[in-house]
Amino acid sequence: MSDRVRYWRRRMAEFESSGLSRAAFCRRRRLNYHTMTYWIKRLVNLDGPRTDGEATSFVEVSLPTAVSAASYEVLLGNDRSIRFSADFDSDTLARICQAVEPC
Repeated sequence: MSDRVRYWRRRMAEFESSGLSRAAFCRRRRLNYHTMTYWIKRLVNLDGPRTDGEATSFVEVSLPTAVSAASYEVLLGNDRSIRFSADFDSDTLARICQAVEPC
C-alpha cells in the first residue's frame, strides 16, 4: 500500500469520526474539498462498500405488491357507493355492508 493511500485512509477515518460535514472537515484540516472527495471515491472503489453500518451505498426496499386493476363497486342508493379492489377482504366488506344497510 502506498504512502498516499495510507495518508488518505487516515484522513477518511478522522473525517468519519469527526462528526463534521466534509466541507467543514476540509476547512479545519486545510484540505482541498475536491481532492478529499476524489480520495473518498477512490478508496471506496478499492475497499468496496462499508459493512459496519456507518455508511451504506445501497438499501434494500420492500415495495408493496401491485394493486389489482380489477375493482368492484357496491351501490348503496342516494348517490352513495363503496369501491374496493378485487383483493379486498370479504369479511371486512360484509361488516361494512351490515353497518351501512340501516342507513
